Amino acid sequence: MIMIRTDANNQIAMGHLMRCMSIGLQLSALGEEVLFVLSEPDAVEQVKQKGFACVCLHNHYNEKEQETEALLHFVKEKQCELLFLDSYEVTLPYMKALKAQTRLAYLDDLNLFCYPADLIVNYTFGTTRELYAERGYEETQEFLLGSRYVPLRPEFAAGRIAIRPKVQDILVTTGGTDEQDILCGMAECLKKYPLVQKHLVAGRFYHKPEALKALEQEDVTVHVYHNVSDMAGLMRRCDLAVSAGGTTLAELAACGIPTVCFSVAENQVAGTQAYAAAGMLRYAGDVRNGRLQLLDRISSEVERLYGQPTQREQLGETAYSQVDGKGAERIARRLVTLQNGG
Repeated sequence: MIMIRTDANNQIAMGHLMRCMSIGLQLSALGEEVLFVLSEPDAVEQVKQKGFACVCLHNHYNEKEQETEALLHFVKEKQCELLFLDSYEVTLPYMKALKAQTRLAYLDDLNLFCYPADLIVNYTFGTTRELYAERGYEETQEFLLGSRYVPLRPEFAAGRIAIRPKVQDILVTTGGTDEQDILCGMAECLKKYPLVQKHLVAGRFYHKPEALKALEQEDVTVHVYHNVSDMAGLMRRCDLAVSAGGTTLAELAACGIPTVCFSVAENQVAGTQAYAAAGMLRYAGDVRNGRLQLLDRISSEVERLYGQPTQREQLGETAYSQVDGKGAERIARRLVTLQNGG
């Protein structure tokens, strides 16, 4: 059995869980038994709806060392041969205790310390082993690095869209929480395009659903989505996207959607800037530097791309060339061989 330890709630949103479920789906397709372990009950039913077994530790997500004994109990009881860990709240003692009992793989974004894991995965675009060179890793520790390993769901491996000469549909997605309410702000900014359909995706923990509903009722070109079951299908309908950083950018890249992006947290800055430097998207800045300023910059970038199909084509082609949608399968295959001692 392979155990996946991650979390989702209204503070950290759904990104960790979604990427882990993508890997879990590929593990299941390879015939592996998968068990998810979460701190809190917020997303347990969502995991079960995807067909996975799931248990809840009933502790706070950022108190990892306090859960060690309970987690190791499940490792022993379920005869777990490999634990795949995805959390920013890990500590060195916590990971050492896990590694002493089972093979350990870790999905990293932050390079906080020398992780005592058999395998470290970091799919941030442009990441190489040099990032970890000064941490003191042993030669036997393995890394899967770069955009070949972005863990997307299978539906994102179907190729890129054809770019239409005229923008007819724009997608806006701002992550699970959107504390600065960029979603409503962008709906206002996009009113200048009365013939364009605006598709607004609200995250699971979005805090102003009434405001979105009002926008939808007053403007027939505004369409609001919650709990989207076919995000790839929705993306492929659109000619242009506005998105927060994170895995959604890789999903858009795998579909070849020209995108204007922004960051909402420190761990997103390096990845979004690297995407922009490689010509994969346009980066409008960080919401923490000012909401209104960010909205102005996003609007300016959208306006530049709106009437430039050649530029949109170039962005979409470059993005797709770096993310092919098969990263979750690559990770899953390596986890299976690691589980078996290879």
